[in-house]
Amino acid sequence: MPMGIFKHVYKEHFPSYAEFKCITSPASSTIEFVRKNFDDDIKEKLRDTVFVNSNPVIDHVLGARLKALFYKYI
Repeated sequence: MPMGIFKHVYKEHFPSYAEFKCITSPASSTIEFVRKNFDDDIKEKLRDTVFVNSNPVIDHVLGARLKALFYKYI
């Protein structure tokens, strides 16, 4: 959803104190995004995080690596 539309409808779905800002993604595809953002340097930060994934491409390409990073990978 383009940010312009999101700005007009998010207040219907989020509390009044919620704030959002527009950022540019560091990658143009899911695989590239995961590779750039889920590296071993953040393992300590993710040790109590459960990652729920429904993308079979991510699971096939990076599933073993993600299982090692997160507390639980589903």
